[in-house]
Amino acid sequence: MANSASNKSPSGSVVPPDVFGVALAATENGTKGGGVGGTMSFAGDPWRYRGALGKTSVNLEFYGLGTELGSDQKNIGYNLDGWATIQQALYRFGSTNAWISARWISLDLKSSLNPQQKDDSKLPDSSFATRASGLGGTLEYDSRDSVFASSGGWSGSFDFTFYDPAWGSSNTFRSYRGYAFAYVPIGNDFVLGTRVDGLAARGEVRSTSCPSSTCAAFPSADSRTATPAFSRPSCAGTSRRAGR
Repeated sequence: MANSASNKSPSGSVVPPDVFGVALAATENGTKGGGVGGTMSFAGDPWRYRGALGKTSVNLEFYGLGTELGSDQKNIGYNLDGWATIQQALYRFGSTNAWISARWISLDLKSSLNPQQKDDSKLPDSSFATRASGLGGTLEYDSRDSVFASSGGWSGSFDFTFYDPAWGSSNTFRSYRGYAFAYVPIGNDFVLGTRVDGLAARGEVRSTSCPSSTCAAFPSADSRTATPAFSRPSCAGTSRRAGR
C-alpha cells in the first residue's frame, strides 16, 4: 500500500491510497490459483487505474439438474483451468465525484469433465476451451468519506460490457450490472450500510463465461447455445461503531 490513509484531491474529494496485492490459494481437492492486482491514482486524482491478473485450476463436482445426469451417476467431477484479467482506466468529471471508465475483461478457460460413464449422450464433449473477452465501460459515483471504513456518503456504478469474437470472445453476448452502496450515520456511535445490486445478460451466454453466480458453472449441453437473460437483485444491511 503506497499510502496509509485516504488523502484529499485539489477539489476536496477523497483520494484512495494506492494499493497493490498478491494472492495464492490451494485446497485439499487439488484446486489452486494465484493472482496480482492493484489500484492507483494519477496527477492529483483525475485519473485512476484498476487491474488484476489471475491463474486458476478449480476442481468441482456437478450433481445434476433433476435426472439429467443419467446412468445412475451421483456426481461428475470437472476442472476449470485458465486465466482471467480485468484492466480499467477511469477519468473524473471535472471536480465532481462522478467518473467514466473504459475496461477490458477476459476469461480464458478450459473445461474438462470426468464422467463415470464415458458414453453418456446427455453430456457435452469431455473437454473444450472457451474464452470470454469483453470491452465496455462504467459510469460511477463515489462520495464516501473513506474507502475502507466509510461513515457517510454513497457509491454506485452502472457497468456495460460487450463480448464479441471481433476482440477474442468465443461467443457474442452483453452483460449489464448496476449497484449502489450507501452509508448512513445513526447518532454518534453507529453507521448503517445498505446495498442494492442487479445483473443481467443477453446473448450466447455460456455457463463457463457467465458473469454471474446465478448461472451454474457446469457446462451443460443446453447452456452452450442458450440465450438467457437473468438478474441478481439483492439487498443487505449492516451496522458498526463509527470510527472503531
